[in-house]
Amino acid sequence: MATVNDVIPPFQLIQPTSLDEASEAAVDLGDEAWIIAGGMDSFDWLKDRTKRTGAIIELSRVCLLYTSPSPRDATLSRMPSS
Repeated sequence: MATVNDVIPPFQLIQPTSLDEASEAAVDLGDEAWIIAGGMDSFDWLKDRTKRTGAIIELSRVCLLYTSPSPRDATLSRMPSS
């Protein structure tokens, strides 16, 4: 039987918990990083080796993205709905 080495190439996974952490990681890593907020097709791209990256900034732990801003805080803006 043939051996299949279907392994995703190594990358750094960053899972920030705040927008500040996410922004800092994005600035530090620049074009090397993908920023994702869901969507499992990104892992298919890595697995199939159609795209490569050195780092992924995964935003699912940033709670602010899933809550409405307070009306008292005019500095926050809502994420556009898809």
